[in-house]
Amino acid sequence: MTWLSEQLTLKVESQDWGIVNADSSRVEEFVRFFEFHDSNDSWEPEALGELILASANDGLVDGSLSDMARQRVVAFLRMHSDKIPHQMIPILWIITQRFMKCLVKILRGQLYEMT
Repeated sequence: MTWLSEQLTLKVESQDWGIVNADSSRVEEFVRFFEFHDSNDSWEPEALGELILASANDGLVDGSLSDMARQRVVAFLRMHSDKIPHQMIPILWIITQRFMKCLVKILRGQLYEMT
């Protein structure tokens, strides 16, 4: 993960790298990086998938994830779900539930508010 950390200017961590480096303000950047490097087998897509999910989750929790970022994450999950680490499935489920709650609130015209 040293290469990923250097490329994305993140902390080098041996455990929970994606969670430690999660940043909801950079989630779209992380998705673009993933998509640009998807055909390169020399990096760790699972680690970056974890970073994207953890960043999206943080943004949903604190309400900072924009509609555009939400759409990018949903598209990312549809296209690259095979590269999401299995241990991230519970977080993926939570994120999916939060997306649905947010969508319902938006459709009902309510203020965006996550609790």
